[in-house]
Amino acid sequence: MTNVSRPLIGIAPKFLPSDDGPTELLGARRSVIDSVRAAGGEPVVLCCEDLTQASDALDAVSAIVMPGGGDSDPALYGETERHPNLRLVQPLQDSGDIAIINAALTRRMPMLAICRGMQTLNIALGGSLVQHLEPSSVEHWDNVHDIEITELDSLTAQVVGSAALIGVSFHQQAVRRLGRDLRITARAADGGVEAIEHTTAPALGLQWHPELQAEGCPVQFEPFVWLVDSAKRG
Repeated sequence: MTNVSRPLIGIAPKFLPSDDGPTELLGARRSVIDSVRAAGGEPVVLCCEDLTQASDALDAVSAIVMPGGGDSDPALYGETERHPNLRLVQPLQDSGDIAIINAALTRRMPMLAICRGMQTLNIALGGSLVQHLEPSSVEHWDNVHDIEITELDSLTAQVVGSAALIGVSFHQQAVRRLGRDLRITARAADGGVEAIEHTTAPALGLQWHPELQAEGCPVQFEPFVWLVDSAKRG
């Protein structure tokens, strides 16, 4: 039974190559685990590769984190040409992440989608991505930059509690065509999409990495507090 005071928070697994055998490793970043635990949740790495497994896995948790990772296959949003700079594209990662997102949305389960997670949320709802960001006034890979919350009536603004913040970015892809039932709620100075949220389900997507600044920074910690509190209310 889920501990109401410390709910189980599922973390979508990151598929990793194994150096000691033929099968992949399933893992999660320590920074995400620590942020969930500090916010009062008990992190659990989910194990699933398709919708059937995702539905079963979500039975055990009260909310989910879709973390960052590699790039997505452009075929998922109908593009046959692939940019040569695509990195770490893995079919199992794509299918597993989309299965978890779809299952969570069906259940209206609280979801915090970070970086790749936000992009995959957009793909799952029929959106598309910029496969590779060209140089602009903002460097989006391994950089800290300003982010503006553009919709002050949004869940994003409520959770972050600030109209502007500074975020750590590690991404070469970005939201292009917005998926159904989503709204854009934050942008970078070059217009890049920095946050999206579902219009009816409790799903929040952040392009930057709040987990890398969560310790000692309330603005970055609050998304994890929101997720855990939502799970408790569940």
